[in-house]
Amino acid sequence: MSGSLTGFATAIGISRATMRNIRQNLSLAFGYNTNSIPMAAGLLYSFFGIVLFPVIDAVAMAASSLSVVTNANRLRRVRLRSAPAAVLHGNDEPG
Repeated sequence: MSGSLTGFATAIGISRATMRNIRQNLSLAFGYNTNSIPMAAGLLYSFFGIVLFPVIDAVAMAASSLSVVTNANRLRRVRLRSAPAAVLHGNDEPG
């Protein structure tokens, strides 16, 4: 780390992107569990007579995990806005 405050600004930007990503992942997992747990428990059979095979549930769970991991990997491509040079160097005058 250097003595510059830009590292602090970068850390704040990364932490905000991480928290946004965590909220998105929680939403994805909650949506999956809200929909698939009742189906796995036999709710479709009770109303429509449809029986799901365990393989379908396994594929759906793998797809859910894949969507969460893919969303988390988007953090590698986070681009943070850079501050103007005058702010970074403490200059009041342009140029």
